[in-house]
Amino acid sequence: MACPQCGSEILVPVADHYLEEVRKTGADPRVLDAFAPPSRKAILHGVIFGFFVWIGVLAPFFAPIGQALRDSSPFWILAVIWFPIFWRARKADKVTRAAYDARRLCPSCGWHD
Repeated sequence: MACPQCGSEILVPVADHYLEEVRKTGADPRVLDAFAPPSRKAILHGVIFGFFVWIGVLAPFFAPIGQALRDSSPFWILAVIWFPIFWRARKADKVTRAAYDARRLCPSCGWHD
């Protein structure tokens, strides 16, 4: 594939260009914002889901015998509710990352898709 503006045959991935530009000392963050990788929401949702599971596992150890299930059940309910949110964010992150990896940039004229 050639550049549609200047006809150059050399197109580099936007991710590689972003990594090179970020390492420069005088890089302008406003210019680099267009080339930044997408945020990963699945990491946040995965941490929240893991927290609910972890507390759900630990809560019975800190409760009296008769109250263990009652004390841990809200965390298990939240974990069950949060898992589809995490899974949906994970799928969305895969799609946006694939679209980001497919973007190309022309180093000679600055064109990018």
